[in-house]
Amino acid sequence: MSARTKFGIGFAYACAAVVASVYILRGAFVPRLVDALKYGRGDCVINWLGARAWISHVDPYSATGLKWAGISVMGHPPTTPMWYLPFWRYDIFELSQIFGHLLVLMLLVHLVLVASELRLPQPLATALLGFALVMDTSWWVYHVQMVQLSEPIALLYVLAWICLRRHHDVASGILLGLACTMKLYAGLVLLLLVLGRRWRGVAAAAAVYLGFAVLATWHFGFACWYEYLPMLRSTQNAWLSSLKNASLHGVILRLWWRPGGPRGPALTSATLLSWAIAIAIILAMAWLSRRALARKPTSVPGTVDESIDLPFALASTASVWLNPVVWEHYDVTLLFPMAVAIVAAWRVEGRRRIAWMAATAVVLGFVVYLLSIDMYAKNQAHTPRALVWYVTANWLPWPLVMGVLGALLWRRDRVDASADAISAGAGARPA
Repeated sequence: MSARTKFGIGFAYACAAVVASVYILRGAFVPRLVDALKYGRGDCVINWLGARAWISHVDPYSATGLKWAGISVMGHPPTTPMWYLPFWRYDIFELSQIFGHLLVLMLLVHLVLVASELRLPQPLATALLGFALVMDTSWWVYHVQMVQLSEPIALLYVLAWICLRRHHDVASGILLGLACTMKLYAGLVLLLLVLGRRWRGVAAAAAVYLGFAVLATWHFGFACWYEYLPMLRSTQNAWLSSLKNASLHGVILRLWWRPGGPRGPALTSATLLSWAIAIAIILAMAWLSRRALARKPTSVPGTVDESIDLPFALASTASVWLNPVVWEHYDVTLLFPMAVAIVAAWRVEGRRRIAWMAATAVVLGFVVYLLSIDMYAKNQAHTPRALVWYVTANWLPWPLVMGVLGALLWRRDRVDASADAISAGAGARPA
């Protein structure tokens, strides 16, 4: 194919992507997102009150602090309100406007970075098309309504991945440490640094988290930590069996309850089973990632370690799904792992390349369909069968994406093992 033909195809694709994006955004961005920006309620209220409590030297996790804030429970850890300190002077509706626009900007940056780093065709146009498609989903509108932190964490994941690819372990550790200060589930991704013996990155993450913890303790007091733990347990116990909860733990617990019937608190048997499965997934992930993480090319400026892509994408997906509670807005974390899976399948070599590409495309195409379903459909299901389908569609994208990534990582591990065996055999031959 000539250079002129390639340019023509690329230009035509970019134009089509831009036109499609504008068409989609015209219907999604203006009416739905503007309403979301005016919502002024949601989880951001808790963090905003926590930031105001910090300024006032009030412990919002104590009985007195809860009464001062006018809430019954503080569901986020003491480090999370620190992110809302720049906004404490604004009222909650002003905060919704400011933070909501920042979320939209973060999403666009997130997708541009992924498309550029993976060298997708026409990365800017591809990122814009992905941005428009995400903006048209109900779970993204819900994300903006709640002024949640899933997108900031997902963006930090992408930045940490880019740094790790370029052998900047400390920078990657700092970014993952920042993610942990928002929500603790990000700590599972640090397992990659531990398995790869990138101790400077681990130390950097610990130092960042400790810094935020000291900052929180400075005004809230030491008591906030042991006051928070009972609230965490009660909050998870209340929401674990919710139909909205897409986590592995929620899926297992709901097996004990009849579809459409009343739901209850966590059960010991369900908890033990879900944690047994979670630990098995983590061990399998560590085993599949061991070879890729052990391969650390010489840190030459400009080099990129692409072997980290699949392990990082798998760990970032598992970090969310294995968290006790997973709401719909967490779906934004799936965007980067899905892009990594597509590129990894495209780069498969050998006779089975077409089969891997086709299988990956079919599974991820189904995931895209599931993510496009209106998240409120499960609240309006008229039959038990419809309810089961919509609830399943809510959690199924997570194990499907993990399965695709795990399969691609397993294949690469086998290829690397064969290459090592051939290399070792050649080295053992007598001269």
